[in-house]
Amino acid sequence: MYDSSTRKKRIHVLKFFLQCYVILFSIIAHVKGRIGSDPKSDNNNNNNNVEENNIIRPLSINAESRHPVLIVKSSADYTKLQLVDEGIELLKKIDKPIAVVVVIGPYRSGKSFLLNQLLGVGCKEGFGVGHQRHAQTKGIWMWSEPQIANGHAIMYIDTEGFESTGKAAVYDDRIFALSTLFSSLLIYNLPETVREADISKLSFAVELAQEFSGRGQQSQFQMPHLMWLIQRDFLEGQSVTNMVEAALKPVANPDNDPSLTHLNTIRKELTSTHTNHSAFGLIQPHLQRTKLCELKDSELEPKYIKQRERLRIKVKQLAAAKLVNNQLMHGGELVEFLKRMLKAVNTGKIPTVGSITDTFNKRILDSCVEHFKKDMKKLKLPKETSTLEKIYKHRYTEAVHCYHQDAFGNSKKIHQNMLEMLEKKSKEAYQYRVQANVYQSGILCERLYLNCQAESEQMLKMKLPSRVRFETNMENCNATYVKTCVGPSKTKYFRMLTKLQGKEKQHFLKDYNDRLMNGLSLISFGCLMGGRFIFNSPLFELFGWAGFALLELYPKMFLFSSTSMYEQKWWITMSKVWEIAVFNEFYDLNNILPQFYGMLIFIVLWQKSKYFRACLKYIFGCCCPKCCCKYCKSNKKAKVDRHIV
Repeated sequence: MYDSSTRKKRIHVLKFFLQCYVILFSIIAHVKGRIGSDPKSDNNNNNNNVEENNIIRPLSINAESRHPVLIVKSSADYTKLQLVDEGIELLKKIDKPIAVVVVIGPYRSGKSFLLNQLLGVGCKEGFGVGHQRHAQTKGIWMWSEPQIANGHAIMYIDTEGFESTGKAAVYDDRIFALSTLFSSLLIYNLPETVREADISKLSFAVELAQEFSGRGQQSQFQMPHLMWLIQRDFLEGQSVTNMVEAALKPVANPDNDPSLTHLNTIRKELTSTHTNHSAFGLIQPHLQRTKLCELKDSELEPKYIKQRERLRIKVKQLAAAKLVNNQLMHGGELVEFLKRMLKAVNTGKIPTVGSITDTFNKRILDSCVEHFKKDMKKLKLPKETSTLEKIYKHRYTEAVHCYHQDAFGNSKKIHQNMLEMLEKKSKEAYQYRVQANVYQSGILCERLYLNCQAESEQMLKMKLPSRVRFETNMENCNATYVKTCVGPSKTKYFRMLTKLQGKEKQHFLKDYNDRLMNGLSLISFGCLMGGRFIFNSPLFELFGWAGFALLELYPKMFLFSSTSMYEQKWWITMSKVWEIAVFNEFYDLNNILPQFYGMLIFIVLWQKSKYFRACLKYIFGCCCPKCCCKYCKSNKKAKVDRHIV
């Protein structure tokens, strides 16, 4: 019993001393590392770490766990990209401006481990790290918990490595294109050195930078900052920046090799002012790369630890909030932007800059076309065809100017498809207004035509026919039509009006002489009756008999003649007199015919009715005392005479 308890006490004491030994060994190793490092750089790192701790803090979106989330996956045939609902919903929840940090590079180059180091998480908790010959990361992954720095959320994105087996080359192109469009900071993770194949991968980014540079378009679409991250132990006396600059210098091409010419173009553009890039170097964290996930920070190379801390700070500094169309992207806006870019990247056999700019310019085009349609709808119709065409050309020129003012891309080839679409849609809107113009013109001209038709029919029914009045009415109607009717239907209805007026004039002239003959006969008969029964004037009666006899007998003299009485000079003269009497610049007898009839009735009553005269004298006499006294005296005298009789 004693031996057993003693043994247990000795075991506890031994465990205690072992723990103390481990702690002491860790302290000694840490102190050695501190002694071997530069004190100034350590102080700077400490200050930077303090500042980083004051600025950076996690944004908790999913409080349950911190883990990678798949946001873009590949299609079954590894040729297209597809969005994943879980990642999209998580991204939508971010209500701050977002800076997207994307790490790209060849497969098995340590991208996932690098992101875990930037996030400060282990391999089990963070992005998956593998050491097999195939790529470990599939698709595009996002860390579920963004970090807040300087008022915006930083999202860390891991991508599937390039050049892995079992997938099409276009799949790598789509991954790289989407990463370039989506990112604020694009970290190009390369092991050891910069190869020509690595430079060739940047062809899409260079073309995109060319199209989106100048004319203030950088505020419309912000190109990502490109960071060359070279993982290499020995730089042979030169810095990482010098090594990248050397790799980007043009290479002699005496044989004019097209592929080498293309590479030299990319090199030249990458070193130009509108391509924003930098370089950073990292040594290997440990010789045993396959066991990196099992090692603690204290077991890694101290120099690597320093470089990693500096890299963390630099990433935070370079990761600016994503800016598109002068708008900072929040979660919802970034999701919509990602959907549009994914559609553009998947368009065609390979992703092209043209498909990207078309995606941006499509909204600008739609806005300009909508403005063009509104301007065309504001036009008051109908209008002359030539006038409408001039307005269309002017509005179309304004629409083209509207497109070029905000459109993305510098080369004319980029805008060719959009301008053709703009012309097509503008012509469609113009043709719609042309049809509306024809319709409105038809309504207006038809109304004027019907008005002229009604007036012509009314002229045929006038009681006192007048050729001058008829022709004057037609001229006024034509003048009103020509002045008021506009548009493509004007010619059509004017021909119809001319044809109608020709027929109406023939019909009027045919009845004109007959109606004039009957009218003159009626006047002669009226003179006859008036001379005998009303005025008691033999001369007036004789004039009536003469006219009546002449108008009844004279036409019968031309029954067997080739000429007509209406062609005789006296008839023509009489017609002119009639026209002057019926219609002139002072009056139109057709309009005062009721007054004329009233005057004739007044004359007849005055001549034939003593009571009418007596009533008038009585009425006017009451108004005038002298007339009234005169009327009374004459009335008394008449009564005395009757009494004597």
